[in-house]
Amino acid sequence: QRFIQKGGTIAWRIVPTFGFTGSETIEDLSERLRKGLAKLYALGLDPGQVARQSLITPACGMGTMEPAGAERVLGLLRGLSERYNPGL
Repeated sequence: QRFIQKGGTIAWRIVPTFGFTGSETIEDLSERLRKGLAKLYALGLDPGQVARQSLITPACGMGTMEPAGAERVLGLLRGLSERYNPGL
């Protein structure tokens, strides 16, 4: 709570890179994000503040991925971002 209240930003690392199968979907990732957000809201954090101070990112390790897999990860990230930020 203090981290967010003091202006910290959460990088969600929502798209897996290690063990990426290619079968991951925007719906799966959206559900994972919703669960994480729900935990913060349960602590009493303001949803608007959490949204302003959040980034959705791939997990570390994209540099070791094959180009096609890395492109798929970035595509999922874009799709998820567009779902939460229409008109992006």
